[in-house]
Amino acid sequence: MSLKKQLKKLGYKSRALQIKLTEAVTDPLRKRNAADLGIFRPLPIPDPMTVSLTEALMNRHTDRQFAEQTISDQMLSNLLWATDGINRKDGRRTTPSPFNWQGIEIYVVKSNGVWLWEPERTSLRFIKGGDLRTAVAPVDPLVSRAPVHLVYVANLESTKIRAESASEFLSFIRSDRFKRIGTWTQTSVRNAVMIDVGAKVQACYLACAAMGLGTVCRITLDRGAAREALSLKPRQIVIASQSVGHTL
Repeated sequence: MSLKKQLKKLGYKSRALQIKLTEAVTDPLRKRNAADLGIFRPLPIPDPMTVSLTEALMNRHTDRQFAEQTISDQMLSNLLWATDGINRKDGRRTTPSPFNWQGIEIYVVKSNGVWLWEPERTSLRFIKGGDLRTAVAPVDPLVSRAPVHLVYVANLESTKIRAESASEFLSFIRSDRFKRIGTWTQTSVRNAVMIDVGAKVQACYLACAAMGLGTVCRITLDRGAAREALSLKPRQIVIASQSVGHTL
């Protein structure tokens, strides 16, 4: 079965640009109300990337000089699917996260506004309008003018709930070895978040290498400005940002 047919079977299909505010939310951890639901921009079904893993690894590198040329919705869909897409019927993702917490959210900052990647819908959810790329990119204009900036945000509320569930599960295991790690500390959660983001960053790098795009990831950014630009809640923390585009 071709990749496109597999993705269609998993539910990757076009959605209406606007959904009803009364639509049910499938993820209880996000606890979104009607005010959180609104305008969506559907993306195309991801296309197969036929470059071999060896070739993608050989071509993986960092770029810091981007052209103003936009990237197509098809490329953006491929990129987001590789970074944090659904590849199984049970909703699990292309990149791993400890205990399948899926506590990292990807905000997509473009010249036309801020969007949130919704892998369940293969869509971008509109957050706010305006060109806010400089708020999540460094002062260097050759980087900030990249057409797409992915911002990796840890949702500590959902991660806390899942960590508590993991601790409760491990506490029932009688093995002394598991009892010693049965309590998830703040350090454990932090390490889990970093592993999750790191996997997504590398997946994005490999997808860019496969499609001939350039990318650079940064952990040094003005987190206050980024928080304001993304309209984040108190329990959402900016971890890193990654610029993507055609290179000069």
